[in-house]
Order: sequence, then C-alpha cells, then structure tokens
Amino acid sequence: MKASKRSYLDYTVIFVVLAIFLYGIFLLTGKSFIWEGDGLAQHYPILEKFYTWLHQGSLTGWSWDLGLGADKLTTFSYYVLGDPFSYLIGLFPKHSIELGYNLLILLRLYVSGLAFMLFARQRSFKPSSRLLGTLTYTFTGYSLYVSIRHPFFLLPMILFPLLAYGIDHIYRQKSWLPLAFFTGLALISNFYFAYILAIGSFVYAVLRYFKLRETTHFKVWPLIGRFVGAGATGFLLSGTLLLPSLLGVTSSTRATSSFANGYFLYPFNYYLRLPNMLVTTGNPMRFWVNLGLAGLTFLSLVFVLRHFKRYLWLNISLLLLVVGSLVPAIAAVMNGMTTPSQRWLLLGCLAFSIAVMTFMDELGNLTRNDFTVLIVSTLGLLAVVWAANGFIYSNHPHDFVMYGLLLLTLGAILSSHFFQWSQSRTIWTLLGLLSLNIITNGYGYFSPNSGGASAQLVPQGIATKYQKNYYDGAEKYTNKQKGFHRSATSKFYYYANEAKTNMGINLGTHDIMTYFSIENGSVGDFSQSLDNAQFKMNKPINQADSRTTMNNLLGVKYVFARTNQLGMQAFPYGYTPAKHKNGQDVTYRDQSVHDLGNNYPTNCAQIKERFAISLSANAATQSASV
Repeated sequence: MKASKRSYLDYTVIFVVLAIFLYGIFLLTGKSFIWEGDGLAQHYPILEKFYTWLHQGSLTGWSWDLGLGADKLTTFSYYVLGDPFSYLIGLFPKHSIELGYNLLILLRLYVSGLAFMLFARQRSFKPSSRLLGTLTYTFTGYSLYVSIRHPFFLLPMILFPLLAYGIDHIYRQKSWLPLAFFTGLALISNFYFAYILAIGSFVYAVLRYFKLRETTHFKVWPLIGRFVGAGATGFLLSGTLLLPSLLGVTSSTRATSSFANGYFLYPFNYYLRLPNMLVTTGNPMRFWVNLGLAGLTFLSLVFVLRHFKRYLWLNISLLLLVVGSLVPAIAAVMNGMTTPSQRWLLLGCLAFSIAVMTFMDELGNLTRNDFTVLIVSTLGLLAVVWAANGFIYSNHPHDFVMYGLLLLTLGAILSSHFFQWSQSRTIWTLLGLLSLNIITNGYGYFSPNSGGASAQLVPQGIATKYQKNYYDGAEKYTNKQKGFHRSATSKFYYYANEAKTNMGINLGTHDIMTYFSIENGSVGDFSQSLDNAQFKMNKPINQADSRTTMNNLLGVKYVFARTNQLGMQAFPYGYTPAKHKNGQDVTYRDQSVHDLGNNYPTNCAQIKERFAISLSANAATQSASV
C-alpha cells in the first residue's frame, strides 16, 4: 500500500513539474489554451452556455438560443453533457470561465495518467517501469496536441485504460462491476469515443484472453456471460443520455457523409511523411496523425518487435495499428464509417506504454544482439526519413532536436550496460531524458518558434472579450425589441474563419448560424432543398446565402453588418438600417478585439414590416398552388 501511494505521489510531483515547463510557455507568450479554430468557435462558447444552464438547473429540453432551435441534450452530448470534468466549471466565477477552461485541460491530462497507473498496477511490472510507462502515456504527442485543439478528446485517453482495467479485473476472477461502471461512463461521455473505445476494448479483451490462456484455464461461457453482463449493465446505466444522442446522430447532417471520403489509398505524400511523424511534433500532418513518440517509446517498440514470439499478442496489436494507419478504409471504419481520420490511433498509446514498461523491466537482461537491433533500427529510421525527404534533410530544426534526444536515450541505455551503471542511476538518467523529451515534444506544438499550433492559439483573455463584443454591443438594441425574432450576420461580417458562428448562443440574438458536430438533419435537408450555396455539414444555414426570402421564412428580423458593407456589396433586399427614435441609424462603434475584430462599427439592419408581410403572403400563395 505504501509503495502504491508513493507511486501516485511520484507521478503527481513529476506531472506538476512537467506541466509547468510545458504549459508555462503560455504564460510567457501570453497565450491561452483556446484554439482560434474550433476552440473559439465551438468549445469555449459551448462551455459558457453550459455554465449558464448548469446554474439555471436546466440541462435538458429545447433551446431557441441554438440556431433555429435545438435539443440541448442531443446537441451538447457531443461536447460537455457526458464529460464529468465539464461540470466542475460551475465552481468557477462567471468572469473566470476561461481560466476554468484552461485548468480543466490540465486536470484531464493528469487524470489520464492516474487511469493508466491504475491499469498498470494489475500487471507485474516494476514500480519504476510503471512510472515511466505512465509518463509516456500521459504526455503522448496525441495528448499534447488535442489538449489545445479539442480538450474533450482527452476523455478516451482516460477511459481506455479504465476499460482495460475492468477487462483484466474479470480475467483475474474478480467482480465485473468496474467494467460495467466504466462502460457506462464511456457510453455517456461521447457516442463517437464510445464507438472507438468499444472496438478497442473488444480487440484488447480478445488479445488478452489468448495471452492469459497460455498460463490460465478459463471457463469460456461464464467468462463471456460476465462480459455481456458488464456491457449490458453499462448500457443501461448510460441509456438516458446515450439513446437520445444516438437518435440525434442517425438523423443528423453527418449521416450523409461518404465512406472514407472516397479514398482507396491515402495520397502518396502521406506515406512519405509518416516516418518523420514517429518521434517528432509540430509538423502539419493530414488525417490527424499525431504520434510524437518519446525516444524511449520508440526503442521499446523496437525491442518488443524484435522478440516477436515472446510478446506475440502485444506485437499483433502493434501490427493492427500499423495496417490501420496505412489503409483509409480501416480508419473510416474506426471513425464511424465516415472520414479516414486517424484519431483512433489514440488506442495505440496504451500498447506503446505497455511496451515501455516491458522494455524497462528487461533493461538489465539485454543481449548484444538486442543492442545491435536498437542501434540499427535508430539509424534505419534516420535513413528512411532522409530518403522520404528526397535524400536531403530539409526538416525543421526542432526535428533534429528530437532525433538528438532519441540518440541520447540510446546512448544512455548502451552506457548503462557497458559501464555497468547501477539500476538507480539508469532509472534516473532515463527519467531525466524522458522528461526532457516530453518537454521538447510539447514545445513542438506550443512554442511559436517551432510548430504552427501555438500561433493559432488565442491570447489570454481574448476569448472572453471576443464573446462579449462579437456584435460590438449591437445585440443590446435587438434584445430590447418586443416579440421573438431571429438575427443573422452579413456575409464577411468578420474577415476571419467563418467557422466562428456560435457566438450568438450566449448573447440572446437567436442567430440562425450554428457550428455544431451534431446538426439536425431536417435543417440540412431544408437548406439543401433551397440550394443554399453556403450549406456545410456542420454549418447547414450560415447566413442563409443572403437571400431575402429565406431570411424572412426563418424569421430573421435583424442583420448585423459592418458599416462599410451597406451599399457596397450584395445584401438581402428589403433590409435597411434600423433607426433610433431620433432618426439616427442604429450603429455601434467598433469594440476592438486583438487580431479578431473586423475594425468597423456594426450597423443593425432591419427588414421592413410591409415587405416581410408581402413576402410571407407570396410564399404562402406559391405553396398553396403547388
């Protein structure tokens, strides 16, 4: 028990130190953890809306604040409703939601390591091996990347080792209740993750069974019954949230996407760039390939693959990962029969860290042939990267640092053997190199001098300000008007990424634009039936293509526009500047937001009532004649 507590304490102390070095760079560069893309467009405004609903005690039902109106549970189940960490945002003051957003990312990252440590405790690995394995699992390239892109993607990193723990619990002839509980948690958390985790857990259970069957006799049918019981109980525990989510997904705009985007094989440059993605970060890579393995992880994988028969079932899982990363159809199946995204490779992080623990346990038993294979494999990787680059090293300087750390790690392992280092010295040296490797890996994403990810992060405090000043305060006028009405923005109201379309959900404007992963399929059908040129799967309406009739049909009474747009570009006919009682145009001065504002005051245009009535009558007449 003392050893167990010491392991958790050691991990906690090291995590805090690494987190300070990794994420402290944001304090130095003045950045938040919020990505200018989906972070600003989806995750932050959704978390703020969730905060409001949480304090109102209203997490279910219909909301007219979500575009044309949407079911809260269906729409937000993908993001926050099934994420237990999101509920902690309610403990923060409203003016500190951005701080809470950042801290919850670190908490998720920390808990992913705790989950892996719980899983690893069921194995017979040495405490030091478990510690290094936990660190390689917690700080994978995938984890570091999604922490600043899609924070809730850290959830499967927590859930997969917990599910594996529950599976091992059954194989040890213990209760199936942990697996049932963790299955329910996975099903609640996110239908997309649940799908990936279900496949991953099934493969893990099968491979683990064949491994344990070599030394343990199992009664197959009772064993299957325990697994089925755990799965059924987990499903029942999650049904309240899972079933509405599944119904929403099957009737959403996502249900019409093509399988694997039509790819039979990936573009050739994808395969050429794969070798350089193994131990580096910061390089833009299509299809969500984010490996960024530590040098110790790479060497561990080489070791277990060399002893293929000894670690047969672990190596089979590694081969499955390799094949899956090369074939678009497999990635599409793992991605819910849609795009060939490699997000599912997060499952490989468990196998990678098991390889690390295996290698560390065998470190004192390495043979001369083992060392030869490690050296040849490391040099072989460098040669393959060189060849894939066209027989030149045109890599980013950060890549050379990563390969230098790989060589240093190999050198430390060789030195520990040939100079007969003590076990303690070897562990501390590898721990130091691994920590340096992790920090350098993170800087590949986080440093503005390395990868591009940091440049796309919003400065501290800007997300809160942008959310507040999105319309330059013009919503104050529209919100005071009587009756229910919707609004829209003019095309190119903002010059930046048009994905930033969820700001209206927290400002009471009933903006028709939304940008959600789960959009009502009927809204998409409506938009496409009118040949809306702006239709996209995640943004089915946008600005209604600036059509007067379509805007009127949707009840759009006000359009927010830059003052330099009126009379200068195509604009919905019939909308003219709204007037104050003194006859002046309803115009609000520009509320500048660093690097995100449009640098112009906002004018509030209003449709003329007579024109709106005329359009409605004409539309009704045409409908009746049809």
